[in-house]
Amino acid sequence: MDLRLLTTLVLVCQACSAPEVDVTVSEPKVYGDDTVLRVLDQQRRQLPALARGIRPGDYQEAFGVRQDERTRATFGVSLADPDAPGPTPPSAPRRRRWPWWAGGYAAAPLLVPGLTFNEQLRQRVDAAQHLAAYDLLFLGDARLLNRRSRAALIRFELSFNRYVDLGARRRFAVVEFQLRPKQPGTPRFSVYLLSPEYSAMVSQEAAVRQTVSEYAAQILGSWGGIGASGSYGSRDRVREEFEALLETPLQFAVQHSRPLVGGGLRFAFAFGPRRRLVERSALNPARWFGANYDLAYELQPGPRTCQALVVFHDVEPEAPLELEVQIRSDGRLVAEEDVDVGLALRPTLGTFNVACPQRSNPGQTSRLSLAAGVPSDVIIVSGAQGPTFSAHSQVFLGSQHVDPRDLLVLGRGRLAVHVRPSTTLRPGSHVGRVVTPDQPDLTFEVVVAGGRK
Repeated sequence: MDLRLLTTLVLVCQACSAPEVDVTVSEPKVYGDDTVLRVLDQQRRQLPALARGIRPGDYQEAFGVRQDERTRATFGVSLADPDAPGPTPPSAPRRRRWPWWAGGYAAAPLLVPGLTFNEQLRQRVDAAQHLAAYDLLFLGDARLLNRRSRAALIRFELSFNRYVDLGARRRFAVVEFQLRPKQPGTPRFSVYLLSPEYSAMVSQEAAVRQTVSEYAAQILGSWGGIGASGSYGSRDRVREEFEALLETPLQFAVQHSRPLVGGGLRFAFAFGPRRRLVERSALNPARWFGANYDLAYELQPGPRTCQALVVFHDVEPEAPLELEVQIRSDGRLVAEEDVDVGLALRPTLGTFNVACPQRSNPGQTSRLSLAAGVPSDVIIVSGAQGPTFSAHSQVFLGSQHVDPRDLLVLGRGRLAVHVRPSTTLRPGSHVGRVVTPDQPDLTFEVVVAGGRK
């Protein structure tokens, strides 16, 4: 085969191939065990307030087009009398009353059927179940709260550097992440949570086109003493509507944590396009025999954020917690049904070493010193072998129960407590206790000295 012909075929194939994206990644950010548990506790506390503020029917994007056109033409000729009045436009059609015997009675508007009491109650119960599911998700299970576990949140900042017009085809770019142990002796780990698990754009698009035309003409003439008159009126109204409601996924996580050869895990994120409404040209035959608007997709440049929660199991005090993160993407755009973490993603965007911070092992709190009648701020530490504190931890100082609003989780085994003056906490020695679900109780001594009234 001629070399020039082969080169031409290669160029033609490249021009006809699917567009590709240009993705870059920066150095990932790492958050340690105490920070992860503290943030999860804060998210759990904010869930009830967020649930109360959610309203159905809010859209992220809305697009509307409305075009009104009204034309009125009048023409009059008088051959008999120059002072004859001009033509009168046609009157609006008379609206019939129905039924005819109702006279001037105005009928009540039709009732719109709504949810019954059982359906409303069922929706409230479903909402409560979803809230409880999110509560468990952010609080963590027994494996996350295990004393020998360590959690690390790795945040990746990706950047799409090129605008890609996908036309009428919706395609996604897949980015794969591979986590491998950096040193021998690294504890076994698992990917606990990928975020955002699913993010989408809900758009409501509507296009209304309305054309109203009115024509009126009147001619008066006289010939040979015989008068003649004629009139004609016409009114046309055309209304075209288009409305669509669609949720377009913009980013979702591929949750399959498949093992790698030699140790490690792999997962992926898929990044999708936005949807836009394009008006077809007046010379486009698709507009003559179809709709005036066409749906198109585009992949916009800009940053994308994704994060993974990694949990190390059975961690020894001096065990290394270092991982090698390799990020891969070949820039191809694939259909939604073809998105898979097992794609042959050969080009490497970057390889990074992630070192998870080690926890300090402070001693366990055995005694608290307070002053009667004086507010105090204390820190309770469970020690290296003690329980893990959570948002459900309850503190008892003698017979006094500390308000949960005065507790703040600082980490896996650290709890900040604000002690308010109370008549039940009298001078002397008392027994303090921290009770946490699914964790052993922590007991300590509380010594209250005589203070001011």
